Amino acid sequence: LSLPEYPDDVDIHVTGVDISQDMLDKAEKRIQKHGLTNCELYNMDAEALDFPDNSFDKIMVLYVLSVVPDPYKVMSEVRRVAKPGADVIFVNHFAKENPLVRRFESALSRWAAPLGFDPDFPMEPVLENVGLNVERIESVNLFGYWTMLHGRCPEE
Repeated sequence: LSLPEYPDDVDIHVTGVDISQDMLDKAEKRIQKHGLTNCELYNMDAEALDFPDNSFDKIMVLYVLSVVPDPYKVMSEVRRVAKPGADVIFVNHFAKENPLVRRFESALSRWAAPLGFDPDFPMEPVLENVGLNVERIESVNLFGYWTMLHGRCPEE
């Protein structure tokens, strides 16, 4: 859904990755529909990316961490393929700090788990394990239910 939102100038190249070929087929239709010429799509597991170290200047990880089997493996791969100084942006649902909302999210977990979504996914372990200098954290999207975490890879 986000492909048409990226800048379409000659200096921007978008590399899309998904483990689902069906999702990539939908993305390809969107690329064709919008006449995007700066996008490439790959059928790949985010836990084992087939890109060399230090490949990307900017990485967007949208709505992924709480739906993959091992989010820490994904974060490790993101760090591996990010160049020193690269911007990394995660948009994901993280468990809310409000105790009432947190209790509700915990209760939802048993119904959401079979769907592959963890509504009780905490942000703290992400901040501890992602290896980024955090630039900004803000609530985004409908009712601020999702969070954007913008970090920068340390310079070597």
